[in-house]
Amino acid sequence: EYGEDRSFVMVRLCMVGCGNIAQRHLVAALATSVIEVTALVDPNPTAIARIADQIPECLSRPAQCSSLTEALEADTDAPDSLFSAIVIMVPSFVVDGVDLHEQVTSVALRGGKHVLLEKPVTVTVEAAQRLVALHKQVASYKVFAVAENAQFWPEVLAARDAIRRGDIGELITARAKFWESASGEWAGDYLPGTWRCDDSKLPAASFTFDGASHWIRPLRMVFGEVARVVGVTGKSLEHMAGASCSQHILVFESGKTAMFESMLAPGAISNQPFFCLLYTSPSPRDS
Repeated sequence: EYGEDRSFVMVRLCMVGCGNIAQRHLVAALATSVIEVTALVDPNPTAIARIADQIPECLSRPAQCSSLTEALEADTDAPDSLFSAIVIMVPSFVVDGVDLHEQVTSVALRGGKHVLLEKPVTVTVEAAQRLVALHKQVASYKVFAVAENAQFWPEVLAARDAIRRGDIGELITARAKFWESASGEWAGDYLPGTWRCDDSKLPAASFTFDGASHWIRPLRMVFGEVARVVGVTGKSLEHMAGASCSQHILVFESGKTAMFESMLAPGAISNQPFFCLLYTSPSPRDS
């Protein structure tokens, strides 16, 4: 946000959902000088406490609420007195036929706040379209964005710019590899008994569904929109719900193709490149 003189002003942030990914968002927020976490929302007090304990004692203590509605009701002294922006990090479950991302985001938009929504946007295209329409209807003057960060990875931007400049000639095809070890940094997510092992939490519980956007988005940045997909899915860990390994061929509107693979390895894996590009040689003038 900017003041009248175009200088940055402090953004007061409400964090909704205090699970694993909230820790990453908190670290990023604290690394800036313009974001203050002023409210934490989660139905689980233990989850809230875990995030609150990571906020330095020199900073103000955030309000703690069990729902976003409760947090918005607490923000009544003056417009945006408690928080002006919301980051939504709840799982993308469908509960009793209701998409949790759509439900919570609708409350946030109707509350007149800036909204950053974790990917995937919603479980269905129709739910996502309803959110876009709601934003235009009730909060078009506020930012509504999706937290899909692969489009900002330095290596992705460098490759995109090199392709645009013609530095590597013509891009022919690419291979995207979403490979991860179940014993790696996110190991706690993949243990038996977690929500990712619950079939009722599909498709969100699926490793492939949850993370594929980070690899498909960069492919779309260099190839354009996807026209059709063919693929196979399977399980690399039997105790987990949904697909945890897959291979897909993406055909783009341009006629170009690319491969996408996902693999949650049961044990350790060697370092794997996220992307491999196949291209023609640069022209002599670029050599």
